[in-house]
Amino acid sequence: MVSEDFPSLRIVYNQRMRLLILLVVLTGCSADTGGDSVAFHFDAHKAHQIEATSLQAKPLPDSLLIEPGIYSVDGKTYQIEEGLFRLIRINAPDEQRISHRSNVPALLASITWLKSHGGSDDHLSLADLAKDATERKLVLTCGRISQLAQAILKEAGVESRIVTTLALGELNSYDNGHTMLEVKVDGKWLLYDLDNNVIFERNGQLSFAEFIEAVKTGDYEIKKLSLSPVQTVVNGDKDYTFYSEVIGTDLKAWYARIAQVGLIERDEKYYFPDMPEREFVEKYSANYRAMPPDEFRRTFY
Repeated sequence: MVSEDFPSLRIVYNQRMRLLILLVVLTGCSADTGGDSVAFHFDAHKAHQIEATSLQAKPLPDSLLIEPGIYSVDGKTYQIEEGLFRLIRINAPDEQRISHRSNVPALLASITWLKSHGGSDDHLSLADLAKDATERKLVLTCGRISQLAQAILKEAGVESRIVTTLALGELNSYDNGHTMLEVKVDGKWLLYDLDNNVIFERNGQLSFAEFIEAVKTGDYEIKKLSLSPVQTVVNGDKDYTFYSEVIGTDLKAWYARIAQVGLIERDEKYYFPDMPEREFVEKYSANYRAMPPDEFRRTFY
């Protein structure tokens, strides 16, 4: 129990209890909150409480990315499957790990749980972000979560690349484009928007190039990648929560505005198929380079 002599600790204790109860309500789990911790497993479509076992185990590794297996933590043993593992403690920092063997979509779904939208953690190195993610929720923009995901995928032996979009016409100071990740899954490049926790489909999941074309007509579907809610955290002097919530009401309209140009990263340069607006795009950033459309397709697809 938390001592009555330390009211601030009592507040933290009560906040953690409320968080645990909320998680139980949202996931439909029936957690035993009588102890000091409770474990959960998350995959793309569900979350459930993990019961401790009596099997022989090895200590839970410190690294964010681990292999599925039987691990011990806090004197309890858990069989951890592919997906996201969370140990929620009442009186101590939580634990979080991504368990991966071969299921790439499950790996990407797990990554969506790592962050809320914001910029307060963008300054941290990728190594520090991976370390901090073992204990807490990160607060990252679209570009930084894509970079972190790329590093995690590289560690898992999965090929990926950063892709970004740009709006044409009148621009503003905060919402001129978007950064996502294209991942090679079973030999095909597929697009993942980890910041918004969605994928794009039209007779199957779309690549980045297919998405850029589909945005022009709106002939595609947006599907959730995981159960993770898209949350915006206030940081700095400006609160973009209101604007983020407006975007969320009609993502297709937002993509139609900010995804008029599609660029793929290679060697720290971003390439796009040549177009009449070439001069406008290349003036936006010195790292943006036009490429003949046929060469673009041969190079990236």
